[in-house]
Amino acid sequence: MSLSQQRSRLSGAARIAAVATASAALAVTGLAGSPASAADGPAKTGSFKVALGVYEVVTNPYTGKTYVASGGTRTNTDTAQIQVVDTKTGMVTGSIPSSDTAPYALAINPVTNTLYTGNTRKNSVSVYDLDTNTEVATIELGVQNRQLEVDTRNNKLYVTEINNQRVAVIDGETNTLEGLIPVGAGANAMDVEYDPTSKNFYVVHLAGDVTVVDGKTKKIKKVIPMPATSQNVSVDPKTGLGFVTGYSDGSITVFDTKTLKVVKTLDAGNNSGGLGIDLDAGTHTAYFTNQGDGALWAIDTATGDLKWSLPVGPRANSPAVDTLYDQVFVTNKGDDTVAIVKPGATATDDKSTAARVLAALKPYATSDRDLHRALKDLERALARGNWTAAGDLVASREGARYLQRAVAELEAADAPAPAAVLEEIGGL
Repeated sequence: MSLSQQRSRLSGAARIAAVATASAALAVTGLAGSPASAADGPAKTGSFKVALGVYEVVTNPYTGKTYVASGGTRTNTDTAQIQVVDTKTGMVTGSIPSSDTAPYALAINPVTNTLYTGNTRKNSVSVYDLDTNTEVATIELGVQNRQLEVDTRNNKLYVTEINNQRVAVIDGETNTLEGLIPVGAGANAMDVEYDPTSKNFYVVHLAGDVTVVDGKTKKIKKVIPMPATSQNVSVDPKTGLGFVTGYSDGSITVFDTKTLKVVKTLDAGNNSGGLGIDLDAGTHTAYFTNQGDGALWAIDTATGDLKWSLPVGPRANSPAVDTLYDQVFVTNKGDDTVAIVKPGATATDDKSTAARVLAALKPYATSDRDLHRALKDLERALARGNWTAAGDLVASREGARYLQRAVAELEAADAPAPAAVLEEIGGL
């Protein structure tokens, strides 16, 4: 998709109006000293039915939409589709037919509003323009693939090739295969995580290791031993901890991204089936699923400790963090449903709103020094737990000015405006 095509998505006037509305609401109501939310624990607040053969789920916080992949059965993919869900209501509002590809893995680039599907049975990756909900490209890999990782900063997609021990690199601008990264001899490359801070790739092998690859040289830096049947990985760049799910015993292995050594192993109930994992960077919480006990588990990514677990449905498969409405979607393979979980209030509304602003605007802070500095201040306030200071920053005139500047950056970056995010902030 060309830059000019991306620019035409939303008019600058619409973007500025959205920001002006949100900024005015913030300036009038303020956030500092707002009443604390009820300190409720995690709760499953609802669920909805999806098509047969559910696999993964992703959300776009800038558009307020969620996408669910259903691949049909092993012998019949006629009902395979990508379901479009209203993130706020949890209602399925449409679908994208995909019976010819039977999607398994999903990844989304919220900046370009592009969805990628890993078509394991077809040895390919499909690209969907979510402005029109149409397939715009198919990249043939020729080998079975498993998981996808989006790099929004560089507009790249990384794909694990299960049997070839490689990670395919796809250029998000041209939708073409750019290169292949060898990731060692470990059996079955399952998942890949790219850390933009260290510029390392972390590749999980089913046989039991995480292979660390230098993103600049594409050379292997270290192999970290892991339990057999390791599945997926998530890394918190700010805390320097990584987390790997283990299927055979449902455990979580925690490793240090600086020393590249295992720190601890978390006992998640000794039920087999540890599988999916997703990170909420704003709250430093990782959520992972266990198919054996049908539960969603939460991990504190600053300490590496388990926080809580919650039953969500049979064969809980894939979690997706929604930073717009502070919730987690979880696909359940046992009954083809998607559960909606509210992790529970942990601080005041200041934290929630400030975290939303940070998450919404951070991808666009690289080209403007003032905006970048403001977001750094906000991030530091959040990291210190200073919710009042964070709320003051967002509600201040400077905060409003930075929001307006961010809109100009959105337009210059050819990205969709986070209108849904701003609307939600303005309503607080």
